[in-house]
Amino acid sequence: MDRTMGCCWGVGLDADNHLFDVAYTIMSSESNEDWEYFLCNIRECLGGLQPVVMSDRNKALLYVVPKVFGIECHTYCVRHIREDFVTAAAKYGYRKESTKDLLEEMLNRVGSVCSKWSRVWACSG
Repeated sequence: MDRTMGCCWGVGLDADNHLFDVAYTIMSSESNEDWEYFLCNIRECLGGLQPVVMSDRNKALLYVVPKVFGIECHTYCVRHIREDFVTAAAKYGYRKESTKDLLEEMLNRVGSVCSKWSRVWACSG
């Protein structure tokens, strides 16, 4: 049987905004069962801390993350969202470069607003 191997990496962000490895695994596939096993082990190791899982919207992760951590703990990688948007827009005849520039500007503005709100929230909370 020909199977596709997958590698999964879990990283964290420390107080100095540096990434560090939390966990990794080599999977026989990226199936629901493999992802659930990996995420359940991470949940156990975190000892009750709630992570934020950022993904590329992999179908198995869309199913498993809410099951293991809850829907509020799942977010999507902006780079993947932008790439998917540009690809979809190209199917409708939009020029790839102009669409990419427009989307990048929109996402930068959203990121700026979110950043300002998170600072306000941190100060008031």
